[in-house]
Amino acid sequence: MRPNGVLLGQVVPRGGRISGTSSVVHYDAWNWEDAAIKMDNGIHVNWPSSFSRGRWWLGE
Repeated sequence: MRPNGVLLGQVVPRGGRISGTSSVVHYDAWNWEDAAIKMDNGIHVNWPSSFSRGRWWLGE
């Protein structure tokens, strides 16, 4: 990743209502302890949609 200019990234979990916590990592490291810049940076929550779109052509 370093030749392309990407040095840092935020690893984000996916899925579920409460997905988990994200961390900021440095891509040029030998192990995860060296790569972790900021651990447990944020909590990711997926709110359910209160608006549902019906398919009018099927009579929903």
